[in-house]
Amino acid sequence: MTNKIFIYGGFCCGKTYIAEELSKKLNIPVYHLDDYYWHGDWEHIDESELLLQVKSIAENEQDWIIEGNYSIIRNFIFPYCNKIYFCYSNLSLTIWRAFKRSFDKERLGVPKKVRELKCTNEPIFELLLHVSEYRIFKFSKDKKYIKKWKPCNGTEVIILKSTNSNVNRELLKYYDKNQREENNNEKEININIRRI
Repeated sequence: MTNKIFIYGGFCCGKTYIAEELSKKLNIPVYHLDDYYWHGDWEHIDESELLLQVKSIAENEQDWIIEGNYSIIRNFIFPYCNKIYFCYSNLSLTIWRAFKRSFDKERLGVPKKVRELKCTNEPIFELLLHVSEYRIFKFSKDKKYIKKWKPCNGTEVIILKSTNSNVNRELLKYYDKNQREENNNEKEININIRRI
């Protein structure tokens, strides 16, 4: 079974953490949209260029996890997915995560190309403004969009409130499901070997 997973949601709601954990457990690559979009000293590429890069991943890679918060990507990528996560957290936790991320010494929440240049000009106030605007004005629209979207080809859509217990429960569930499938495949292989 292929894994084509899209993790979408607001700023600082745990998308990167979930993507990294699934990537480790399933041994498949994760693509962080921010790493493609941002470069230099917080400069960014055009969204149409980002879409072309994502299209290449979606159409050429067998397994992938893509995570990020770009509506243009969401609308394009949904039909390719067999699992979609829409993540969110409450506003106070989201603001706390944004604030914490901005002062993290390892700068793990900073896009890779910006982090590599050791840019220190992180726009903390702009980030906090985006976090608040998204949660207040765009979150409910995104949630409605996700709920109304009609999954195709058996795509599973999960709306996940990003608390530690919910995320860990979901990761365990997904991991257990894939382990069962692998074990069943191994049994089939063993049965086939015995028949030979």
